[in-house]
Amino acid sequence: MVVKNKKNVSSKVVGQVFTPSYIAKFMVNNIVDILSNNSHENGENINFDELKVLEPASGRGVFLKYLLEKKFRNIKAYEIDFSLKRYLESNFPKISLVFKDFLGSKPEEKFDLIIGNPPYLGQNYNSSIFQELVQKYKVCEKYFVGNMDLFYYFIHHSIEKLNPGGLLSFITTNYWINKSAKTGVKLLKPHISEDCYFLQYIDLSNVNIFKDAKGQHNCIIVLQKKTPIQKRENIDKKISIHQYRADNDIYGKFNTQNLLQYESGLSNSDLCKSLSWNLLYPKEVKKVVKKIETLCRKNGRLTVLKDLFIIRNGLILIKDDIFILHKDKNLQVNNNDFFIKIGKIYKRINENEKRRLKHLYKGKSILPYSYCLDDSHDYLIYFNKDEGEEQTLPLDVHMRKNFPVLTEYLLLYESELKQTLLNAKENPKNFYFPRRGGYILRKNEKYGQEKIDLEAYYDEAPKIFFSYISNKNMFGYCSQQYYATSDTYFLWPKTSISNINYPFWLAYLNSKLVSFLFKAKNIRIKRSKTKVEDTLPIPDLCKFQSEQSQELISFIQSLSSFLIKLTNSENQIISESKKAIFSNLLHRYKEVSNNSYIQNFSSQQEINIKCILKIIDNLFFQLFNLDEEEIDYLITKYYYS
Repeated sequence: MVVKNKKNVSSKVVGQVFTPSYIAKFMVNNIVDILSNNSHENGENINFDELKVLEPASGRGVFLKYLLEKKFRNIKAYEIDFSLKRYLESNFPKISLVFKDFLGSKPEEKFDLIIGNPPYLGQNYNSSIFQELVQKYKVCEKYFVGNMDLFYYFIHHSIEKLNPGGLLSFITTNYWINKSAKTGVKLLKPHISEDCYFLQYIDLSNVNIFKDAKGQHNCIIVLQKKTPIQKRENIDKKISIHQYRADNDIYGKFNTQNLLQYESGLSNSDLCKSLSWNLLYPKEVKKVVKKIETLCRKNGRLTVLKDLFIIRNGLILIKDDIFILHKDKNLQVNNNDFFIKIGKIYKRINENEKRRLKHLYKGKSILPYSYCLDDSHDYLIYFNKDEGEEQTLPLDVHMRKNFPVLTEYLLLYESELKQTLLNAKENPKNFYFPRRGGYILRKNEKYGQEKIDLEAYYDEAPKIFFSYISNKNMFGYCSQQYYATSDTYFLWPKTSISNINYPFWLAYLNSKLVSFLFKAKNIRIKRSKTKVEDTLPIPDLCKFQSEQSQELISFIQSLSSFLIKLTNSENQIISESKKAIFSNLLHRYKEVSNNSYIQNFSSQQEINIKCILKIIDNLFFQLFNLDEEEIDYLITKYYYS
């Protein structure tokens, strides 16, 4: 929760979330185990009461309680909330309590252990607070980045205050682990990787811990400050992973038997300063991924999705509410006549204007291999900017002449649309056109770069698309008119359409093999395409030259084409004529295949979309020489959610 301070302290608001007692107890016990194991490995006896310990945001002192129980004595604690002063002083008289902002403490004072739960406060909605911190404290000025969180400062400052070899253990949200340098972790990850070892990552994303806090995707991290020798000699260390497997609230208890423990397939030397850290990467999984990636390398370089496609959002409009027309609200359709509401009157549009109304689909319409054909109830007003630029007449004259009703409708909102463009430092004259998504720039061997108008592609061309928020590999397909706004990503070919084997790539992207890669590489699509375009490996088809491989690819293409024509709804019943086509495909493949799953598949079995998808998955595992049972085992063992 966020609380207001009652005294004149460093900021008027702090992101204060009190740590449950059982979590603090677990974290203290965990750090004691690490200290004991380290001392045992070094052949030393550790004396806890000699270690200097810091709690930078003590709250009600729950960490202090368990630190004292474990015989730590040299403890210092900071707390910014003066309402807790009397409580802390009466309950922890032997601890050095400082009622000031930890971020204002001097970095020269060093500690052997720093542990706690730093405050959570996003910079985006609290910019004035962050500016105040930047002006007051050197550490905040040094490490400020837009789109950061307050706890980043606590990690930065704690690293500076650690002795070489000292440990830092914090519970935080886990989203920063998967962020890249283009975000608020621009300085955090380099600071950690340069000065510390990431010793332990405890993933708590499957459970709810803080009752009153937003964003329950939590983790516990343990960092160790590098010594000068370790830095100089580039000594590497392993990363220990613990995943809590329960899938419910664990308020009041923490069962360590639910912790799945393994060594990450990444070591500290693998942690790139500018990329996402896929720490949940077991060595067993890494071995299979490397086998897949062997077939995805071209000239020694791993080929990924962005090497095949340009990935862009759908149309980004100046204002959705204006450019999207809703039936029975501001649009009426009567047979083949369309009427737009202007004021209180509905006006009929002409044939030119009809062509400027496009069926609009949302991300929820996307299905594997297809989309919900009947899920389009809205129409998009789409004017092609290039068309306007090609006219000899002034733009306003051209618009009024050819699109009188649509122009009259948009002119109702002219000032609002122009102001939006001015605020974005864009040309206000362009208020008729989408802001983004109307074209792409593509490399051309002759001309270097060419501008591709996407209207023809949206109208009548093969296109693969996926939702902008998803943790699953669900890729739709359409070769007819399909328009979408920014909640949908489109895969546009980097070269010409004729060079793209759409049925094969659609089958690959929707396959169980790629579903495994999504889990193994922690690919999540959350309003950003970076992870999927930079991380998803794409096979080099030149590596599949054997007769058997060519037969597999051919059959995958045939089945994918069959599904493309078939699926326009999730539960569509396959007609007898379609079943006959599928049976013929299966029969032809049985004649040339030694695939046991295919050979054992009987035409008497029930034929539905699910069984066809299973056949395609089986073919991909055979193509990549992978054991599907092994994949199932790894998914069950490591990817509980």
